[in-house]
Order: sequence, then structure tokens, then C-alpha cells
Amino acid sequence: MTFKNNLKFFLRNFGIDINRYNINESFDYRLQNYLNSMKIDLVIDVGANNGQYGESLRKLGYKENILSFEPLEKEYKTLKTKTNKDNKWKCLNLGLGDRDEIKSINIAENSVSSSIMEILDEHINANESSKYISNQSIQLKRLDQVFNLQKENYEKVFLKIDTQGYEEKVIDGSSNLLDNFIGIQIELSVERMYENQLLYIDIIKKLNSYNYDLWDLKRGFHNPKTGQIYQFDGIFFNRKNAKK
Repeated sequence: MTFKNNLKFFLRNFGIDINRYNINESFDYRLQNYLNSMKIDLVIDVGANNGQYGESLRKLGYKENILSFEPLEKEYKTLKTKTNKDNKWKCLNLGLGDRDEIKSINIAENSVSSSIMEILDEHINANESSKYISNQSIQLKRLDQVFNLQKENYEKVFLKIDTQGYEEKVIDGSSNLLDNFIGIQIELSVERMYENQLLYIDIIKKLNSYNYDLWDLKRGFHNPKTGQIYQFDGIFFNRKNAKK
């Protein structure tokens, strides 16, 4: 057994695990590689919250454009402060769905679990801070209503969707754009965390119908006591455009 393996097993005694940063062992490495190799010049960040995803992209070395959408007022203010310091990162105080309408969004104690959908007990039991504490009216629009690919002059667009059970509606509201996008990163649910949400298998089938194939997975929300996975991120690429 090598010194590296000895060190690895030793550190596990203290709850620390070390993995190589390469294409086989690191999701972050693979995401960075996808963005670079496919020359992505715009990432559309739907469900930006406080800007955590955009910040993670910058830490990975992504230097191109980001367009973030966040409907919650408090979170948008924090997001706006961050984007003001980055001339290639813009944001809009807007929610996305399948139609132009005003909706009530439930605000969770932890903010990140906020959703238009009603939360289920399974979610709250796994994370008590996901419980709803208030609500807010928000404006929803279709992405293909507010974003014109030709006018914006971007060539390689990557779409990220994290909308807590509302992903199906965001996909439907992007239908006129998906044929021209390169890839999608989307949160998928193994178990229903929100009332009437589509589970992962149905979202995968929907994206397959738009010619998107599943390329990669990232473990997400899970039961902290049992380890059972509830949600994961999937990365999909357009089988036509990703080969260009």
C-alpha cells in the first residue's frame, strides 16, 4: 500500500476524504472541462438564489458570461451586489415558468428550498430548515419570451435549472430555445420533495425528446441520517450541437 493510500485511509478516521481532481473522480473538474471544451460563452442560471452557482463557476475558472434569474427580493439584492462587481455577470429579478403570470412563491427558512410548489413532509423531515415561513408574489415569464438568442449574439449557451420542483415548467417555457442550446444542468428528484413535481425519469424523457442526452451526475440533497438520496444534478448535452 502506497504512502498516499495510507494517508487517505488515515484521514478518513477524522471524517476527511481526499479524491484526485481529474475527469474520473471530480464532478467539478468535469463541469470545468465541459464548459471549456465546448466553448460555452453564456451560462443561464435559473434559480440563482444568492448567486452560489455563479460564484462556483468563477472559482472553476469560467470567465465568460452569466445571466442569473432570481425572483425572491432579499436574495436578489444579495445577488445584485455580487453581479455589480463582475462585468460579465448580469441578473434579473424574475422567475421563469411556462407562461407570463403572477404567482405566489413559498419562502423557506433556509431560502434555498423556496418553491412555488407545496413542500412535502419527506423534505422537511430530512431538513427541518426547509419548512416554509412566508410567501411572496413574483413575476413569471417564459425564458424564450425574455431571451432572444439571435439578438444577444451568443453561440454556445448552457442552461442551469434549480427551481425546487418547478423544473418542468422552466423547460416548457424554454422550448423555442432548446434546439439551439448546447447543454443543461438540472436538479432531478428521485423522491417527490414537492407536490405534483415530475420525478427524474420523466424529466430525462422530456429532455430526450428535445435531443438532449444524459452525460453526468452529481449527488445532491439526501437524508443525513440514512444517506438515502433524494435529488441529484444531471448534465445533459444536445446530441446535435455538442458535437460541433
